[in-house]
Amino acid sequence: MTHLTAGALGGRLTEYRFGKKQLFWFCVGAAWLPDIDNLFGLLGPEFYLLHHRGITHSFIGGLMLALLFAGVFRLFSKTFPFVSGLLVAYACIVLHIFLDLITSYGTLIFSPLTRERFTLNSVFIIDPIFTGAMMLLLLSTRVWRNRAKQIAIAGLGWIILYPMLSFGVNRAVTRYYSGRLDNEGIPYQRLELSTEPFSPFLWKLVLEHEGHYSLAGVNVFDLDRELRFEFHSKPNPELTGALVQQISMLKTFLWFARYPVMEYEHVPGGGRLLFNDLRFFSTVGFLQRSIRNNNSAPFSLVIDLDTDNTPLSWRYRRPRGTVVIHYIE
Repeated sequence: MTHLTAGALGGRLTEYRFGKKQLFWFCVGAAWLPDIDNLFGLLGPEFYLLHHRGITHSFIGGLMLALLFAGVFRLFSKTFPFVSGLLVAYACIVLHIFLDLITSYGTLIFSPLTRERFTLNSVFIIDPIFTGAMMLLLLSTRVWRNRAKQIAIAGLGWIILYPMLSFGVNRAVTRYYSGRLDNEGIPYQRLELSTEPFSPFLWKLVLEHEGHYSLAGVNVFDLDRELRFEFHSKPNPELTGALVQQISMLKTFLWFARYPVMEYEHVPGGGRLLFNDLRFFSTVGFLQRSIRNNNSAPFSLVIDLDTDNTPLSWRYRRPRGTVVIHYIE
């Protein structure tokens, strides 16, 4: 909904600028277009992790998509302005990339030149304040048609301003806790603030240590309160070093995870390894309870082992809760 609404706001503006109604739906389509890579999920969870928010979400791949999209429209409409359409499509695609970049998931914006993920860690993946305001502004362009252009500009400004303000809060709170923990003599290797529902007001503080992570909830209106940390072990290098040679899905998962953690559980006939990424954990009550009730977060990987730590199978939990099971021969 966020991408489609952003495209619709862009469409309202461009249809006034170029005087062509067809550009409205052109913008809506272009703003969604990078998410065509969701089809990669049909090729399996590992392929999806490797390539979702990859080439179609990069500046180079986005330009190729814009050329293709404008070319298709020109084929069906000889009066379609190809050059203007190309520029508008690329602007909508770059806007899509920006809207993904502000979440904690991460985006391969420079693919295929590098496989590094980038994130501004500013807005939770579902932000009712952010998206709700965009939708209200879009609706307003139909109610006050004589002000539609100005409202569309305001809506596009909101799309940039809100994440940047949230990013500023992230940086300020990060500096505050860095100074506070240093003064309190609490050691850590890395300190990051990651999004929660209701960011920029609520965040999760992640401290990286040599063998584990510490996770605590943060409220910007109560920064001085005592931090209550949960502790999560990092993957065991000796165990995972052997397993990644046998299970490519584990290698991909560890590449994908920003804060990878692992639990070991003894079960009849062997053991079980549960891998998670703290990006998809929460310190907010109702989400925290949901994760505990399901015994795992989205993007979690479970590996079943026999008594000799030989892998028997792995199970992967997709974002929408479905589970993929793979048996190892």
